[in-house]
Amino acid sequence: MNVSYLQGYPDDVREFGQSISELVAGIFEREPPTPFDRLVAGGAYTIIVLFDGVMIASAMIRKRIDHYYLYNFGIVKEYRRQGLGRLLWEKVCFFCGGVFCWDVLVNNTNARLFYLEMGGTVVEETDTNVVMMYEG
Repeated sequence: MNVSYLQGYPDDVREFGQSISELVAGIFEREPPTPFDRLVAGGAYTIIVLFDGVMIASAMIRKRIDHYYLYNFGIVKEYRRQGLGRLLWEKVCFFCGGVFCWDVLVNNTNARLFYLEMGGTVVEETDTNVVMMYEG
C-alpha cells in the first residue's frame, strides 16, 4: 500500500489539494458534523493520510488550555480495516504526547469499539455523546 502523510498547521500544509470538508464528508458519508474548514483556518493541527496521492483519512487536533482535543478522526469507508486507523492513531498519540480527549456519538458503535481497542477510556456518557480520553 502506497501510503504517505501530510501533517502540520494549516500554514505549513499547503498541499491539501481539496477542502477538508469534502474529505470529512466522504469519511462520514454525510455533511461534516462541525465546520472543519474553520478548524483548519483556526489553526488545528491536521494529519492527512494519502493513498496514491488521494486523501483517505484525517485527524484534526487542537490545543485547549490544559489538554489536546481530537476534533476529527476518520478513514474513508473503502479504506477501513486495513490498519490505517492504527497508523493514524499512533501519529495523533505522538503529536499529543500521549494524552488527549474527544467525544463520539453514542450510536457510533464501530468508532467506540476502535477507540476502546486503542486504549481510550470513557469519561462521561450522555444520551447523545460519549466523552473519551487517552493517556498512553
